[in-house]
Amino acid sequence: DLGTSLSHVRILWMARCCLNDLDGITSLQSLEELYVAYNEISDLSALSMLEHLRLLDLESNLVDDLRQVEFLALCPSLDSLTLEGNPINNQADYRVEIIQRLPRLQTLDDVPTNRINKISSSMPGESTMLFQQDWSLIEECIAAGMA
Repeated sequence: DLGTSLSHVRILWMARCCLNDLDGITSLQSLEELYVAYNEISDLSALSMLEHLRLLDLESNLVDDLRQVEFLALCPSLDSLTLEGNPINNQADYRVEIIQRLPRLQTLDDVPTNRINKISSSMPGESTMLFQQDWSLIEECIAAGMA
């Protein structure tokens, strides 16, 4: 299992490691930052026991269900979360939904949550429009060979 002999690890980078689960991650009780971008992770339940976890980078994984995000509510120190590039991004106002489930977050997808809250309260659907604008810019950059 991942982490059985690594109980004092505070920062762990495992991006692009073809991970499809996080079995054994609960052994890393001192973990504060976890970078697991570009894997195939969809189940976040193993993260619920990490009370010191502050930063979680799940960019470009397979998270597709808001119920999975609710496991992260059990991480009392979590204040920064990245979920860009996951199927969950396709849900309307997904950022607002995540902030409602994780009210302690300070940043979501590298955007301060107070900015997301302002956008969502000022104009319904505005956060979806912001996402679509961001996505259009990304597609333009890829097409131009800038990515």
